[in-house]
Amino acid sequence: MSHFCYSCMNEIDGSYCPYCKKENSIDSVVYRLKPGTILNKKILVGNCIGEGGFGITYIGRDLTLDRRVAVKEYFPNGYVNRNNNVSQLVSASTDNQASFFQKGLQNFLEEARKIAKLTNVSGIVDVREYFEENGTAYIIMEYLDGINLSVYLRQNGIIKPETIFQLMLPITYSLQKMHEEGIIHRDISPDNIMYLTDGTLKLTDFGSARYFSNAQKEMSVVIKQGYAPEEQYSKNGDQGPWTDVYGLCATMYKCITGKTPVDAIDRIRQDTLMPPSELGIQIPEPMQITLMYGLAVFKNDRCKSMQELSYMMEKALANENIRVESADFYHRINQTMIADGSTAFMHDFDNAINSQNSTERQQVDPQSVHRGTGSYPHNQYTRQPDPYGYDRYRDSAPGYQPPYNAPPQVPQNRNKNSNKTPIIIAVTVFLCVSLIAGTVIFLFMKFDTQPNEEIITTATEVITVYETTADNNRNEVAEPDPQPKKTAPTEPPAPIKKPAKTTASASGTLDEQDGHNYKPSNVMSNDGTCWCPKEGSGVGEWIRLDFGESKQINGLDIVNGYAGSEDQYKNNSKATKIKIEFSNGDSVTQALSVKSVGDRKEKQHVSFSSVTTSSVKITILSIEKGKEYEDTCITYLSETTP
Repeated sequence: MSHFCYSCMNEIDGSYCPYCKKENSIDSVVYRLKPGTILNKKILVGNCIGEGGFGITYIGRDLTLDRRVAVKEYFPNGYVNRNNNVSQLVSASTDNQASFFQKGLQNFLEEARKIAKLTNVSGIVDVREYFEENGTAYIIMEYLDGINLSVYLRQNGIIKPETIFQLMLPITYSLQKMHEEGIIHRDISPDNIMYLTDGTLKLTDFGSARYFSNAQKEMSVVIKQGYAPEEQYSKNGDQGPWTDVYGLCATMYKCITGKTPVDAIDRIRQDTLMPPSELGIQIPEPMQITLMYGLAVFKNDRCKSMQELSYMMEKALANENIRVESADFYHRINQTMIADGSTAFMHDFDNAINSQNSTERQQVDPQSVHRGTGSYPHNQYTRQPDPYGYDRYRDSAPGYQPPYNAPPQVPQNRNKNSNKTPIIIAVTVFLCVSLIAGTVIFLFMKFDTQPNEEIITTATEVITVYETTADNNRNEVAEPDPQPKKTAPTEPPAPIKKPAKTTASASGTLDEQDGHNYKPSNVMSNDGTCWCPKEGSGVGEWIRLDFGESKQINGLDIVNGYAGSEDQYKNNSKATKIKIEFSNGDSVTQALSVKSVGDRKEKQHVSFSSVTTSSVKITILSIEKGKEYEDTCITYLSETTP
């Protein structure tokens, strides 16, 4: 069997890895799988790359398919143990914990079966296979080349709102499909979202995933403070897609502000979570409304599904106005942040709160208030039909309406003369219209000619202005229309998609010499320039093309060596063997030919089985040394499609 680095799972000779620049050390923690273990007769296990409350994740290699993988082992912390110096078997710590472990084991496998159906979904990690061994269970997933968002934020700082909204959209689409299979993730946070080298995000770690259904309410408590909504603090909390909505929006809040959201349980009595704009963040208004709607404390005030959240995110990216009919939201966000807010409603709502003395307020059940069952006027609005099917995830709380319906009706005015006001306005309008019309008729008869165009225009303007003024007054004092007009549902706008652009990066680049630049992007131009690694012969150096989106390719075109001139081609080294790696973890090894001087500019085609990937990485494994220089150059590189 070939020798692999236990840290990066690349094939190496000796104990030093030229890829990850590490000694091939072995993880010595006794309760983990020992590196070098073979699972299912084909999965080579390397070192641990992550550990949580439900399991341990290792880097691995599928020896049959010759590709890197991630290995998730079911290992609930505190319930099981193992001594890998004796055996790789996992056993329950006590007899009382054995039943819990076995029940969790079956759930782990059942969830793996569900998630494995979601193949080629861009926003979540692919599950390749699952099986039982060593007294526990394993999930084999694609290996993701990147760092999690927590590490990315520490290294690079906060992310612009527009950027994180665009990056998170594929995850919302993927979570929607996951929810349709009846699974909620329940542990969304920056720790469980990978920022990949191709600039995309993927959701990982389904160790806390659980089914949701009307028949199954009881769920184990999984808490990550700042990212878990209030319903996760109760074993019998009503968890569903809205639970993942909170976790995803809390993660976006962290990315935008750099601050972990206030813990949900602390927000129940006094909500101190500040919108990003109040923290000095430049954020478009529709994005802030969407974000804070997804972070509502109670689920009945929160965005209810990923379908709804993704639609709002698309509208926000297009800078379209967004209205959220949530008492909790309107109470927390300043009126100036509402796209077309109802100040009359806000005034009425705040009066209802302020009218209670402090003792009464302490006795109010916060859940009953926000869920529309308390004394606050949460049911002011008439519910409209839900054209997008969100109702299958909603409670049937009276008065709740989706965020994309007709404008809210104005609350009743409590003035005892309010019934007389519409009559007074109507009579006034009638008298004014009659006076103006009479004047026009008089002038027409007086001069016995066609009506003066200027007079008619002026009269029309007066009527229009007056009617507008009357409408403004009506907004302040009139009763709501008992049968408001319903607006026809509009189709969600198509997701915003920028044209994909291929970029190039590399492990290193030779410094500029004699006015010549050797940057990686030169390989895409085929204009006589080249990419040249920074140091040494080039063995172990790599160059990568990032396509900006996933595409299907079946080969590469390469100009091997520096083809600018005959002397340059003869004097520089040429690659003779390369390793080609794809974003899904697959890789192939190919030989390259060294052309004659006369054919030095000729592209050579490297073929392989068709693969869907968002990047292609070429690592130089061996070279033919040049006559004068050992630098190894590549002049041109591009992908070919089926």
